[in-house]
Amino acid sequence: MTSSINAESLTQTYATAIHALCDIIAAYHLNGKSEDAHRIARVCLQLSETSDVHPHDRLKSYLHYARILVDNHLLTNADSELMFSHLQKTKELAESVHDELHGLADILSLLGQGRYFEMLNGGQSVDSSEFDALLDLQRRALNIREDIQDTRGISESHFFIGQIYERLQNLDQALEHHVAALTIAERHSHQYVRTEPIRHLAIHSFQSGDLDQALNYALQALSYREENGFKPYMPLDYRLLCDICLKKGDTETAFQYASEAVSISEELGEKGALISSLLGVGDVYLAKKEEKEARVCYERALWLAQELHHSMFIALANGRINRLAMQ
Repeated sequence: MTSSINAESLTQTYATAIHALCDIIAAYHLNGKSEDAHRIARVCLQLSETSDVHPHDRLKSYLHYARILVDNHLLTNADSELMFSHLQKTKELAESVHDELHGLADILSLLGQGRYFEMLNGGQSVDSSEFDALLDLQRRALNIREDIQDTRGISESHFFIGQIYERLQNLDQALEHHVAALTIAERHSHQYVRTEPIRHLAIHSFQSGDLDQALNYALQALSYREENGFKPYMPLDYRLLCDICLKKGDTETAFQYASEAVSISEELGEKGALISSLLGVGDVYLAKKEEKEARVCYERALWLAQELHHSMFIALANGRINRLAMQ
């Protein structure tokens, strides 16, 4: 038995399917199931290319894949060409869709994030002119988000602007934007968005020498992450806690945090996070005068960094190995 379906009903059916797939993608992404998230995202993207799909739903599909590619690039230093190609296509789509300011702001922010992560992973020296371009993208996103009163997005934009200033060593400006990001997220109950600002407040306190405040912020960040998910970033939380405890002279607790970072990274298969975690374990071994064990961790981290062609981690691992050789 067959039945006819009009164009409007078909478009709505596609919308339902795309929204459901996007929910599945988000769930896999949060739980660190990267391969599954990528696979479903590609299916969703292919589905969205059908002519009966509304442009708003097509853009939703594009944005979900864009977020996955950007986060994946930070953690793996992979798929740079694919990421930027897709980000540019998504930007063009957002600009072509009538009254899609929310999506346009999101893709401008993601473009800025992608370029920032590429520079970070590449160990690129600070060049203010290039960082000015990143600031411009995030400020354009912020202006749109303020116009449409997207408080989640406003908080996110302040965070990423703060991150750029942090990289430029303009710590006062970085702190100002991170505090603004956290304040807005808490005022409007954006539970997950508050996680990264408070983690970076922990980094600021750590760099300023206020280790007790740093520990308090870092524990809050981990608590927020556990409460709201996104497992791929949890090794970063544990690694920061390791660094703080190590600086406080608590090597046993530092080792527990670093080991947990390694465990989660291995579970998820996230090699970038694993490299950082191994460097943390090595640092604890070194603080305990267990130089042989430290070298094993540093050399494994170096091997993985070379496999990923990750310039920043290669430099960090080599620096530690060279310092060991001089002792």
